[in-house]
Amino acid sequence: FRRERPQKGRQRQFTQFGLETIGSNNYEQDVEVILIAYRIYEMLGISDLELNINSIGSKKSRENYTKALIKYLLPFKNELSQTSQMRLDTNPLRILDSKSSKDIKILNNAPIIHNYLEKNDLINFDMIKNSLENLGVPYKINTKLVRGLDYYNGLTFEILSNSIGAQSALCGGGRY
Repeated sequence: FRRERPQKGRQRQFTQFGLETIGSNNYEQDVEVILIAYRIYEMLGISDLELNINSIGSKKSRENYTKALIKYLLPFKNELSQTSQMRLDTNPLRILDSKSSKDIKILNNAPIIHNYLEKNDLINFDMIKNSLENLGVPYKINTKLVRGLDYYNGLTFEILSNSIGAQSALCGGGRY
């Protein structure tokens, strides 16, 4: 049960499930988690599924990208939403998933994280994309898809559907 007043499109009572794999750094486990979740939603008859994926890379890749992102955003600091202004000091990557129209417009020309990924990060992401294609799972690359917690690295994903009401996100996750 949600204690607080639910957002539009959310229920006070809800059920959720989780899916994790442990013990392997192989990209196949990332693909397996996505595939299982995607197929469960298909079996439940949920239509209009959309898989968004991104790679936020290794710690070193994220550090390099974060520096570039901060450098880009600093001249716009006063134009950013209040939340994004705070995030600029605490967790700049979270600005990428801002819902503020002003922030989104500013981010249109921001550096792209894939330009800062190390070689192994790019290879891993390519293997994930190739596997999803071979399995017939359609996806979109969303370079602004990040997770809010610092322990995520590599793959991030969300499965969405516009057929479920006001909130389109069914699930999200990634490697940590």
